Amino acid sequence: SSQPASGGSSSPSAHSDEYNHPTIVSLPVQVSDVERHFIVQVVQYRKTLMCMALIDLFFCLLNMMSFSIYIFGLVLILFGYYGALTYNIRCSQAYICYNATGFFMKMMLLLLLISSPASYAKNFQNSTLDNDPQPTDRPHESSPDIPFYTYLFVICDTLITGWITRIGCQFTYALKYLENNSLVYERFRSGQYQVIQNQPWQRGYIW
Repeated sequence: SSQPASGGSSSPSAHSDEYNHPTIVSLPVQVSDVERHFIVQVVQYRKTLMCMALIDLFFCLLNMMSFSIYIFGLVLILFGYYGALTYNIRCSQAYICYNATGFFMKMMLLLLLISSPASYAKNFQNSTLDNDPQPTDRPHESSPDIPFYTYLFVICDTLITGWITRIGCQFTYALKYLENNSLVYERFRSGQYQVIQNQPWQRGYIW
């Protein structure tokens, strides 16, 4: 008599053990309209901050080739990317401080560029009149000519830095609200927010 083959069909209990693995499912959380507003803010601003941090990182690496001091900025930018990625308030605040400091310094540079040609021309005119009774006999000297694109670049850079600072403040404010008033914050930190995470990025949250 023939013996049954060793590779025969398995028993029903074997199928049951194979497919009935335990699955951890997050229970839904009921949120108010205010909480929902801050949730959407957090998700949208997070994506914007991550994009801006990557762009900042690229230019910071270029500057590091000439000035090693930019390594401190590199660290703060990485804090910003990590803070947005993991919904970490402290790391995000470090990135805000970096951008707020940069915004202040760029504003000072812009004011210096605007005031320097006028003050130089005024000082030059006064020194010419004091030292030479006949300024028309001297060769004409002009004030330094700063290219227009320099002003344009500094203005755009200053506005973008201020905009990133504002986005960071909105992001951390919304996170603080959720941390203090909602159970959703812990789900952000643990990654248990699949439905929210799949929401497409909206251009309405770039400001």
